[in-house]
Amino acid sequence: MAGNDTTVVEISEGDFLSSMQLAEALGDMHSLAGMFGGYRRLSRSSNPAVQTELARLRAVLEAGQKIEEQYGVGSLLKLSHPVTIKFAALRAIDPGALANAERYLQACLKGRDQNLLGV
Repeated sequence: MAGNDTTVVEISEGDFLSSMQLAEALGDMHSLAGMFGGYRRLSRSSNPAVQTELARLRAVLEAGQKIEEQYGVGSLLKLSHPVTIKFAALRAIDPGALANAERYLQACLKGRDQNLLGV
């Protein structure tokens, strides 16, 4: 095989939806937003369950983006999630985003913002 050869792998709706759900679980609104733009075929799915979950995830994204407008990018990152912990240790997450997440978490714990519980 030449170095320029590219293999295209078809990703199933279920696998892509699972990736979106992982981004939600991580609190990664940036990745979730990118996924909405990156797999438009999902929006044309004939599966009602896919459409329902997609609508739910869009609502999560919209609510999350409003929080990030106030607290900064990355503010919804789940600091205790194993993937977040690993990526933070590898310095694969912007330190500013981690600081925003910590600031938002502290605001929620002090009762200044209850959105963390609802998103």
